[in-house]
Amino acid sequence: MVWQGSAGASDTRPPTMDGTLRNASLTHLGCVEVLRMDSQDRPTGIDFIALDDIRGMLLASPSIFRAAKILFEDGRPGEIVRLPLVYGFSWFTGRGEDTDGTLTRFCSHITTPISSSPLGIGLGHQDFVLESPKGASLFGLGSVGELMMPLFANDPRFNERCRARGIDPEKARNAQ
Repeated sequence: MVWQGSAGASDTRPPTMDGTLRNASLTHLGCVEVLRMDSQDRPTGIDFIALDDIRGMLLASPSIFRAAKILFEDGRPGEIVRLPLVYGFSWFTGRGEDTDGTLTRFCSHITTPISSSPLGIGLGHQDFVLESPKGASLFGLGSVGELMMPLFANDPRFNERCRARGIDPEKARNAQ
């Protein structure tokens, strides 16, 4: 479930959209790129976190390196990170529109069984795709305020995810 706008919108309105989420670029398909920070808010490294490991994200105001709090499915404490607004390869193009966060373009397209349309390597603003029975939506990372991953009883990790959230799996399964 995705709420566009400011973080905290999930308390006041339904999600802007919901469905299966993935990054739009081949370089980031099942994950989100993060800059890990030390206690003085200095970057200590770049990492990729699988979307499957994320329970939710709350994002601060858009910026080139956007602050975000990531909540994990496995019960780990939440972590404050920075999310790069643009794809890493963008910095090597020499084009200002690829690094200012105003544009996304895709190159080196290939066809894969995971998507009905060709996929490419993203340059510029990071985009996500949300697929649902209503169709697919492409939207920029800069528009997201909050993201939450719901529980599904047919998920092989359903019991584990419930317990990490402090929920009894049998009660949750019966409620669906």
